[in-house]
Amino acid sequence: LAEDTPLTLTNLAQPRFSGETEAGLKVTLEIEGKQYHSTADQHGKWQIQVGDALSDGKHDYKLTVADAAGNHTEQPGSLTVDTQKTPSGVNQPPAKDHVMDAIPLDMVSMPEEQDNYF
Repeated sequence: LAEDTPLTLTNLAQPRFSGETEAGLKVTLEIEGKQYHSTADQHGKWQIQVGDALSDGKHDYKLTVADAAGNHTEQPGSLTVDTQKTPSGVNQPPAKDHVMDAIPLDMVSMPEEQDNYF
């Protein structure tokens, strides 16, 4: 997985994770012992909304992308939730739906010698 600069601080208790990978791949977010699932659309875009509110503080998560053959790639990360104030240093306002994307996620090809392409 290749990770762009992720949002690591949010004032949203139910952040939305989004990104791009290959079309049709399954994406799973595991956070606070719960799993949330999505499938990349025909353009490779996916998004996952955290269903249960996260408490203020640091939360470790793992994003997993899997293909139909069961090959998968994992990307760990962490997100800090602070619902008491607006995060400082955020240069762009939330989208019109008032949801800030937490992390973009991309699937990368394996080295040629492994002959495992997604």
